Formats: sequence, C-alpha cells, structure tokens
Amino acid sequence: MPYDRFLRYQLCGDLLDDSAAVATMFCLAGPDMPDINEQDLRRHDRLNEITSTVGAVCLGFQFHCAQCHDHKYDPISQADFYRLRAIFSSAVPVMKRDRPVLQLAHHDDTPSPRLFHRGELRHAGPAVKPGLPRLAVPAGEDWTCDGPQPRLEFADWLAADSNPLTARVMANRVWQFHFGLSLTENPSDFGIIVDGPSHPELLDWLASQLRYRRWSLKEMHRAIVLSATYRQASAQSIEAGTVYSGFPRRRLQGEVVRDALLSVSGQLNRHMAGPSVLPPLPPEMVKTLLKGQWKTSSARRDHVRRSIYTFCRRNLRFPIFDVFDRPDAGASCACRDQTTTALQSLQMLNSPLTIECASRFAEKLIRQHAMEQAFDRRPEERSREKTKRPPADWEKLVESLFWDALGRPPDTLESQTFTQFLKSAQTPRTGLETACVAIFNCNEFLYVD
Repeated sequence: MPYDRFLRYQLCGDLLDDSAAVATMFCLAGPDMPDINEQDLRRHDRLNEITSTVGAVCLGFQFHCAQCHDHKYDPISQADFYRLRAIFSSAVPVMKRDRPVLQLAHHDDTPSPRLFHRGELRHAGPAVKPGLPRLAVPAGEDWTCDGPQPRLEFADWLAADSNPLTARVMANRVWQFHFGLSLTENPSDFGIIVDGPSHPELLDWLASQLRYRRWSLKEMHRAIVLSATYRQASAQSIEAGTVYSGFPRRRLQGEVVRDALLSVSGQLNRHMAGPSVLPPLPPEMVKTLLKGQWKTSSARRDHVRRSIYTFCRRNLRFPIFDVFDRPDAGASCACRDQTTTALQSLQMLNSPLTIECASRFAEKLIRQHAMEQAFDRRPEERSREKTKRPPADWEKLVESLFWDALGRPPDTLESQTFTQFLKSAQTPRTGLETACVAIFNCNEFLYVD
C-alpha cells in the first residue's frame, strides 16, 4: 500500500471505505482511562494525545508543549496546536464511562473546538477552526481545514506537493531502519532546537524519490539496499555515528532476544495472525496486578509464540522486554534507547526463560547426534555398570552448538575449550546445558555486527 494511502486510512479510513474504518484506531492507541469520573477530561486528554502524536509522527514536530503555551523554540503557537486538534474534534465522541472508543468517526454532538489556556479544561478560551500548522504552509496559501471533512482535507494536504515535511520525515525513518542511525538527531523532531540533518542533500533526494516512486515504501527499501553505500563492506575502524557507510553494531531488541532463544531451542511457534497471547509471568509480578489482569494462556504452544503476539499492558513490561529497554508504552517512540546493565546479564544467566531454553537446546543437540544413551544415566548408575557408555563425539556436538546458535563453526580454541569442558563435567547433561547458557550470553548471540 502506498504510504500516502496508508496515512489516509490511519486518519480518515471511516470516510474512505467501511472496511478501513478500523485503521483509525492508530489515533486512539494512546493511554486512556475509561473508568475516571471526569469523562470530559478524558476526552480532552485524548484529543491532546492524538494531536501531539500525529504532529510528531507525520510532520516531525513536537506539538505537545504548545497545548499549554506557545512553543519556546519552534514557530508553533498555542493556536496552531488547537487548530490542528480541531481537525479531530468531531471524530472523538463525548466519552461514556467504562466504554472505550474503538475508531474515529464523525459525530455531530461534539463540543465546539476551543483553545484552552495553559491546556486546562476548566480554562476554555476562544473558539478555533480546524487548520494546518502555519509554519508548514507557504505564505499566501490557505491554511484552514474548515470544510465538512477536515480530517480528509488534512490527509490530502499531508501528501500534497506543497508540503515537503511528510516525505522528509518518512524517508528519514526508512533510512534509519536500514542504517541504524537517523539523518537527524531526533527522527520525530525536525525543529530548530535540534541539529539539522547531517546530510541535507541526501535527505532531500530521499524525500523526492519517495514522491517520485508514488509513495511506495517497497521501492524505497529496494533503492537503498541496492545502493553502493548500503552494499559496501563495513570497516571495523569506522566509528558509528561519524559516517553512514556501515550499519553500527547493535544489540537485538528484547523481543528478538526472546524469539532467538525460543528458535534456537526448537520451541518457537511460528503460527501467524490471531489474538494476543499471555505467557506465564513470575509470581512476584502477578502480585502487582489486580485479579484477572493477566490470565495466562491455557495452551502451552501459545506460551512460545513470537514476541510480537505477546499481550502488552501499559503498566507492566514483560521481564525480558523490560531489561532490554522496551520503551514506555504510554508514548510514541521514534528510537529506542540502548543501555548495558547488570540486570541484562542476570536475566540471560538465571531467568527461567534462559534455563528452560538451554535445557531444550541441549535436548535438541542430543537427539540430533543420537547421543541419548550417553546422556540418559546418572553418574552413580554408570559407575556400577561394567559396560562403558557409548562414546560421545564431543567435537561434532560443539560444532552443532555453534552452528545452531551463532551460524558459524567454532574456531580451534573454542572447539578445544568447549570440548574439554564437556568432557570434564561431572554430569554430561548439566555440562551441556551450562555450555548452552554460555553461548546465549556471548556478544555474538546478542549483537549484530
């Protein structure tokens, strides 16, 4: 789907096609409190959140502070904020307690859009008409959206030739996806408080190409990955951030780390689509929730589905996602932070997920090499037997361990070290599981170079 059409679906799908109405849930995916007493305040906060998110995601400007006062750095006035908010005002109904709003739609009974002094609901100011941010409209052109369908007018303007912002912001995000670094300091802030693009001519070319290619993101991805810049080899001496000729070393996100553990251990359920699943939580985390807020999925195979299907609560972060820097679920995140902490090492060494995956990985390797008899008896049982256990081909076992986990064979030193460790382990099965945990904790498993 072309990006301009995709944006229209997100902002005004209910006005385009009945089947696309649900796409407008994008605007409503922010935090909500249906059970609060002040439903007017709930609607007020919801409209502010929609305006701030759309402004940052689509236009690359931080509008949120302008809900209370004129922007201190960028030429965005408080009136600009509430004119942009007025575009969505008729689409958000008067709220009813304990009832969620599941899509935008036109409602005739909504209050007239107004400016609110200092952003406070009780300080209603003058009425405003729906309109575009004036800093993004060329001098002399109409910036109002006061027709019968202001959301549709706004969506059309986002892809209009007179508005360069939409293409620049999205082209920059595509570049960031492939190279790991944005061409701007903050991908969602093109204002003057941050440094301008590091390569302005490149950003202009990418934006013009996105338009030239009929807003096709697929063609933009293809153009970048087939470029000489993308295909050249990365030199280890190049420091990340100084040039964009190589993808900087990056750690896998928590969701990918979990999927990698499940995949290597042969457990990952690759079934596509369907509702979210709720894997088991540690008892100490369950105690922090109200009764019934986390009902663990009954089917064991749902516990090992891909992380993208894991149910997400705003007030709870799944343990491995939390320690590996999952962002705040209450706000849009343009670029995840990446920290290195002791908790990450402890999670990868001692968590039930790691121990379970190491055990399953060891079982898979034992079956793969038909070495069940070499691993199935306790040491005291073997010592009482006159016959020796079947010899184990430790070198081949270590080679499979590296190939499955790291996608390469071990070098000579690695092979000798792991082989000697497995041979000297008091219990072969425990030794193999320990070796699996060690592999999970190496940088090569957690980082992409």
